[in-house]
Amino acid sequence: TTPSGNLLSDCDDDGESAAGGRLLHLLNIVGAANVCVVVSRWYGGIHLGPDRFKHINSVARQLLASQGYIGGEAPGGGGKKKP
Repeated sequence: TTPSGNLLSDCDDDGESAAGGRLLHLLNIVGAANVCVVVSRWYGGIHLGPDRFKHINSVARQLLASQGYIGGEAPGGGGKKKP
């Protein structure tokens, strides 16, 4: 959040078509602010297909919830979040 109260957000797919945009959408709908989520994955021999987005968002949501960025006060006084 900027000093004037504007929220800045961005994403980068680095060749993983639409993955960054879907993760950014998750951050927006849960009201997470002042947080950076980085996803790294590698090909382990199994084609996940479109399910990979479900797994990426599921793990990101679990992490955000466990760290208090969903439905409460962010750790370190980061600001009020959506209930």
